Amino acid sequence: MPVTAEAPPVLSEEGLRMDWPDARYTTTAKIWSSGASITNTLEGSAILEQLVQDNLAKWVVEVRCPKSLYCRIYEQAERDFNLSWNAADIDGRLFLIPGLVATGELTLPTTELLPGIWEASTVTIPQGWWLAKGQTYANESLSQSLLTFKPDESLPIGCMRVDPETGSGDLRFVVNLAADLYARIRTSRDVQVAGLIGACARLPEFTEGDYPILSEVETWLDSQGVLTWKDENYDPARAATAIEKFTVLAVEEENDD
Repeated sequence: MPVTAEAPPVLSEEGLRMDWPDARYTTTAKIWSSGASITNTLEGSAILEQLVQDNLAKWVVEVRCPKSLYCRIYEQAERDFNLSWNAADIDGRLFLIPGLVATGELTLPTTELLPGIWEASTVTIPQGWWLAKGQTYANESLSQSLLTFKPDESLPIGCMRVDPETGSGDLRFVVNLAADLYARIRTSRDVQVAGLIGACARLPEFTEGDYPILSEVETWLDSQGVLTWKDENYDPARAATAIEKFTVLAVEEENDD
């Protein structure tokens, strides 16, 4: 008895499905606080290419932020996307899924599909079905984009040093930590925010540089109503805690009668 597919075919970037044995779909994505750029590459499937040309399929990017309930689906005929959104609409983790989706129900020939699984000459594809589906991308938080933490055995116990790094073409701050602080970095929010305050204190040194991260930080601070390093009343601690807040524990005090 031949094995048959239980669902319509999907060309998966992550290799979860092998419906198109000779086709390859890959994506790249760069995400920042107020947008993203996505590149789609499709090879080895004349059928899928023709669907796009005939407006029977469109390239899409699904964008979701679970914490803020932000959800939007971008679609277009062109493969590459340059997306934008309001940074204030995003709170925490953001997830992007690129792919190719059927714009309506269609009948697809199975000539490119895996023999032995797809025995019929055609397969019906429902509207909205992922014909090609990319990997799920997740953003870094603004503080993760801005900071890197490293141990520094030369520092005395309880000390840190913040150094700028621009070798990648963008600005990033290396927070060098004494051994005791580095041992706590994954569990101590105080250490993380202290490093961020140190980084924010050095931002005024880079007002002349053309670094993408500075635009992201400035956009976020503006959206929060916080002064940036371009203002003479700029407060690094206020800026840092607008980007990444301290954990505040509610403590109830009861008076003994």
